[in-house]
Order: sequence, then C-alpha cells, then structure tokens
Amino acid sequence: MQKNKRVKTQGEKVRDWANAATARRQEQNLKVERDARHRQEATLLTEHGAAEAKAKRERYPEGYATGDPVRDGIIPPCPNAWVKKPLRTHRDQAKARLAAIENARKSLLHFMQLMMPDNKAPNNSTTSEYKPSYHHHIIAETLEQMEEGLKRKVLLTCPPRHGKTALATIGFVAWFLGRNPTKSVIVGTYNSDYAADLGRQVRDFMLNPAYQLVFPGVTLKDDSRAADRLRTAQGGRKAVPSSSSGAGARSPGAAVTCSSWTTP
Repeated sequence: MQKNKRVKTQGEKVRDWANAATARRQEQNLKVERDARHRQEATLLTEHGAAEAKAKRERYPEGYATGDPVRDGIIPPCPNAWVKKPLRTHRDQAKARLAAIENARKSLLHFMQLMMPDNKAPNNSTTSEYKPSYHHHIIAETLEQMEEGLKRKVLLTCPPRHGKTALATIGFVAWFLGRNPTKSVIVGTYNSDYAADLGRQVRDFMLNPAYQLVFPGVTLKDDSRAADRLRTAQGGRKAVPSSSSGAGARSPGAAVTCSSWTTP
C-alpha cells in the first residue's frame, strides 16, 4: 500500500526558495570575481607585452623580424645584409662595386652576397640573390674566427634548408682558400656523390670572375681542377674524401677540415 507523500508547508517552500536564491547569488558573485580577475590579468599581460615591445624597439631601432608568429621571440636583422640602393650612374656603380669587393675580402657574408648577384640587377652591387639572416651572421662570425685561428673546433647544427652547407661548406672553403692560398682544406660528407657535388660548387666559386676581383692571383692549377681535388697555383689544396670514412683524402697539415652530415 503506497504511503501518502508529505506535502511541504508554506514556510518550508519559502525557505527552499530563499536557499536556492542565495546559491544563485553566490554563483553569480563568484563569476563576477573570476571575470574581474581575468580582466586584471589580461591588463597586466598587455602592459607587460607593451613594455617588452618598447624595450625591443629601443634595442633594435632598425627593426626586428619574427621568424614564427607563434613563437615568442625576436630575430634582429643581419648587420651585414646588403640594402638595395638605386645606382643611377656608372660612377655610382663603380664605387659600389669597389666597396663590395673590399668588404668581400674581409667578410664572409659580403663575399657570399658578391658571388651571388641579383639576376634582375647584375650591375647593382648593393643587392644580391643571397639574403642572409641573423643566424647566418652568427655562423659567419664564428667561421671568420676560425680562419683567424681564434677557434679550433666548431660544431654547427641547424635545421634543414637553413643555409649551413652553402655558407660553411661551400662559401667558407672558397673564401678561406682565397685568403690562405697556400693552406689546405679537407671536406668530408656522408656520400661520395654529394661530396663531389660540393667540390664542383666550390670550384665554380673559384672560377667565377668576381672571385678573381676579390682575390687577385688566386687561381686553380690547370691540371688539378677535378671536383674532388682542387689545387691553387700557390700550393694550397681542397680535398674531398671518396667515402664517409675519409679514405682517399690525404692532405698533410690541412688547416681546416669541414664535414657535412644530414640526419633524418
């Protein structure tokens, strides 16, 4: 037999309604407090971000670039990157050319930019197909210290397609031999075909007419222009091992040994 359900009195109904209204007010108050706290935090983050942006502008007045919009960081501009200028007369072109040649003798990045002229403006020595970024500046500065004897060993690691091979294994080798035509360089890599390809690119650099303007008198011997064996007329050489183990590369007293490896 079903029991009779107790009916709430009017006072109990009023009390339950008051308790529910109090709970709703408390929940609304908590939401208001949370929203106010979030707005305060957002304001602090905005002020902090504005202060950081101001500090960055003061530190890099010429501007900075962000490589990845998601990443919170800055990349300052490369100090040795050429800035295109209009050269309207032959005199302006000649002056810019002489300045570029002089800078290329002293700076690896200037050398790279001179060796890769802009196809749209080949007579303008203030623009180039080679566009260095700030990490190229760091790499080139380290390699220049190596050429001067200030560093003996350098391990360079970069993601793929960041220009490390073009700068460190091709351009630096040609630039080093131009500044030190009596010294020797060994270039090693994981694959003989790839090593030969690097050797051909170094040879093309050294046979470029612009190379003779930067390093006059530094030429390759006619009987030693193979991709894996380059010899300068002054006695220097660039050897490329025929295998990853370095077998077949003999260059006693080599001043620099460059190795290029690719990992998956």
